[in-house]
Amino acid sequence: KVNSKIDERKNLRKSTIAACKYIKELYGIFDSWTLAAAAYNVGDNHMRKQIDRQNQDNYFKMRLNSETGGYVYKLISMKEIVEDPERYGFDLPKSLLAYHKPFSTTNVE
Repeated sequence: KVNSKIDERKNLRKSTIAACKYIKELYGIFDSWTLAAAAYNVGDNHMRKQIDRQNQDNYFKMRLNSETGGYVYKLISMKEIVEDPERYGFDLPKSLLAYHKPFSTTNVE
């Protein structure tokens, strides 16, 4: 929720829930998790235009701008690192990967 009195984009829980809902919505449009992720990055209208222009609906075969072209690869890399950090030379404490509830919440009028 964003208006003149509140901006919840920096609320980790609410923004994460909103992002997940949006990605599920994009999956419903594109029927592909890779295209949904790319559309999350570049925008669904732009992604549709690229699919139409290139006559291609396989993310890995599409020619996209450098940011979107690398976005899914970055997501896959992060997933792999988080699942097995030691394999890739990272020392991530399990506590870092666990969810932590906020210490407190303050309502501002």
